[in-house]
Amino acid sequence: MPISNLLSCAFVVRILVICIFISSLSGCTSMHSLEGDLTVQRVLDEVNVGDLVHLVTVEAEKYQLNVTKITKLQICDVDLCVPIESIASLETQKVSLVKTVPTVLATGYVVIGLLFALALGSI
Repeated sequence: MPISNLLSCAFVVRILVICIFISSLSGCTSMHSLEGDLTVQRVLDEVNVGDLVHLVTVEAEKYQLNVTKITKLQICDVDLCVPIESIASLETQKVSLVKTVPTVLATGYVVIGLLFALALGSI
């Protein structure tokens, strides 16, 4: 393989790495803080099994839980259950489809375009 082709391949790989890095910074997920009064019903409405939650108890203990179970009394992950009544603040991680879909599509188009250009020998 000629050196010019190797340099072209190296250039394409760099562009792909940059595209992947930029798409990872786009923030497809964000933390959603529950403001105000944390009633049991509000926690049950906002938190679902599978959510990642960051919470602080009234005793100032901090926890990060991948919710596996939620009841009227507690939020649980595999190793730990925290009583809902002891929660002082709560944040849930939410996936934003508005940010995720365009990012995935744009990255896909760039990667496909670069691969076609490479296959056609124009790079």
